Formats: sequence, structure tokens, C-alpha cells
Amino acid sequence: MNCVRHRRSGLWWVALMALGVSVVLARGASSAASTTGAEQPAKAALMVVIAHPDDEAYFPGLLPYVCLVRKLPVVFVVLTSGEAGITPAGNRELREEEQRRACRVYGLPNEPVFARFADGAWQGTLEDNWKLWGGESRAAEWLAAQIRHYRPDVVVTHALDGESGHPNHVGCALSVTKACAWAADATRGGTEVTAAWSVKKLYVHRWPTRPLEFRQDVLVPGTDRTCLQIGEAGGKMHRSQGYAEQPFAELDAPGASRFGLYATTVGVDSGVGDLFEHVDLAPYRKSAVEPPDGADAARQK
Repeated sequence: MNCVRHRRSGLWWVALMALGVSVVLARGASSAASTTGAEQPAKAALMVVIAHPDDEAYFPGLLPYVCLVRKLPVVFVVLTSGEAGITPAGNRELREEEQRRACRVYGLPNEPVFARFADGAWQGTLEDNWKLWGGESRAAEWLAAQIRHYRPDVVVTHALDGESGHPNHVGCALSVTKACAWAADATRGGTEVTAAWSVKKLYVHRWPTRPLEFRQDVLVPGTDRTCLQIGEAGGKMHRSQGYAEQPFAELDAPGASRFGLYATTVGVDSGVGDLFEHVDLAPYRKSAVEPPDGADAARQK
């Protein structure tokens, strides 16, 4: 999100799309993945991809819900380390450590994956973002490799207008949509280890088609706290962004975030609000838990 949440009209996205998808020249962006500590799951039920440390604020109860209520494996990817959104600029290590601390509160047993694409350009254009990232295909190619490696069933990412018009958010969302298609395309290469993989469901924040309201006011078993409350507690770990003293959640409705089913290989949702509807969770059966009362968080009031 980076320092201040910038609320801009969704019409800004129309202007961005007018830029097209022409290739831009790369300049110096790097994308070395970084993880420490706990191993990543061999296979993920869910992959969440955000632009900056703290951008989970748009759906703060998601990780607590999937990790603590459904008990499913998650890979959490952060494309930039937010180094431009701190004073003095450049303290990537602090922003990453804040994200790790937040994820521990959310119940994520493995570390976030930091892609370390360059942060910045929030007052610029989408083209500025692609230049920072080394070209408009660079992040999508990197993400496609991660998708093939972790084989997530469901992927969740930012709104295509970047929520606030932030070019890093827009670039993240566009890169994820491309990456899901490229990961499934066997003609794009790959090895026996990283064979093509088709994501079953791709949810984009605030996408208007095939909407799903994800409710986050669900009690976490064994506690007196909801997923949203745990999300708020984790958000306070982003101290450099001021969230120790201010509310963290950036919700679309009271207690809820709204997604749209951007792409699916398993059919459309029936309306029960289950992110994992039609997904075979048998590979995770030893740890997975059914939605409370047979319905997803979206139906829990």
C-alpha cells in the first residue's frame, strides 16, 4: 500500500489500459526470491499475491481464515519489499520483517515469499512501473514459475484498478492474470519439475463479474476472536506504516471483502461464497477443515 492509501477513481484504470501492452525497455529491476525459516508447502491450496508488505489490509481476514479455520496450505507472495514507502527510503529489511511478524499472527506457518521487484512509482504510470520491474513481462514470468512450482488451486490478488490506482498494485494484478495463463501453457517451456499447471480458480479483488463476498467476521476455533480481529492484530506489526496506532483493514463492506471469479477451470460458483468450491481438497484432507456449518466464511454472519 505504501505510506498512505491513495483513493482514486476506478476510471483511472481505463486510462491505464489505453497505454496498451507494448513492451517497454528494462532498467535494472531485480527479482530474487527470498524466504527464511519454515519451509514452503510442497503444494499450495491458495496463493495470495500482493504488491507491498501491508497490502493484505484489503482482505486482512483471508490468511487467518485459510490458515487457522480451514487449515489449508498457503503461499503468500509479496512482489516488492516496500522500500520506497518508508523514511528514509530503502529499508527493505524492516518492511520484510514487519510482514513476517504479521504473518506469524495470521497463523501462516511458512515465511512470505519476497520477490523483491523494485518499489515505487505510486505517483507515476503503469509504464513507469514496468520500467522499475525490468519490463512488462518480467513479473508475470517470475510468477508463472512460482505457480508451476507450488501448484496452487486458488490464486487471489489485487483489483485490476489497483484499488487506489497505485501502479505497483495494477502491475501486480495484471502480472498475476498473465502468469496464471502462462503457467498453464505447456508451449511456454518448463521442465519435468516445473511442468505446466492450471490454476483452478483466480479471484481478483473487486472484479465485478461472478462476485463473491468473503466475510471475515468468523470466529477462529479455540479463540474468542474473529479472522478479521486477528487480521487487525497482525496489521499492527506494520509499525513503519503507522498501523500500530490506526485501523488496518481496508474493507469493501462491514466485515467483508469482495472478489470476482476472474477465471476458472472448475465451473462457476454457486453462491455459497466458498473460495474453494469445486476444488478437490483431498490432498490436504489430514489437515483441512470444512467451512463452518457447511458454508464458507461468506455465509457466516
